[in-house]
Amino acid sequence: MPQSSMIEEISRAIYAHGTWKQKLRTAITSGDRDLIVEMARGHNSCELGRLLDSPDIPEQMRASMSYQIVYRLHSEFHACASNVLAQAQINPGKAADTLLGGECSDRSQVLIAALTRWKTELLQGTIAQAS
Repeated sequence: MPQSSMIEEISRAIYAHGTWKQKLRTAITSGDRDLIVEMARGHNSCELGRLLDSPDIPEQMRASMSYQIVYRLHSEFHACASNVLAQAQINPGKAADTLLGGECSDRSQVLIAALTRWKTELLQGTIAQAS
């Protein structure tokens, strides 16, 4: 995948991540069961996860520290999201909403910051390889 395409894909993924978070919040507040806990746990159930798993990403980019950090943070966010959905199904209301507003929100912010750093590194051509 050309670097310019990757930068565009990261920008789209940041937007899609926000949309996915809103879908999660809606599922919690409305009691909607369309988002399944196991589906939320899988990091490739969203656009960013599919991008990260894409065979179009070159090995050199996969070996970069930024890619590996984003991959890990994204997986951790989805684990948190699935916990929120599980909580919402067991005890709708405050517990799930608190977790979504707390831990998941924190994880989301860290993920978005890491995506932004990765995008900046791509723009500047300063991708660091993982050791």
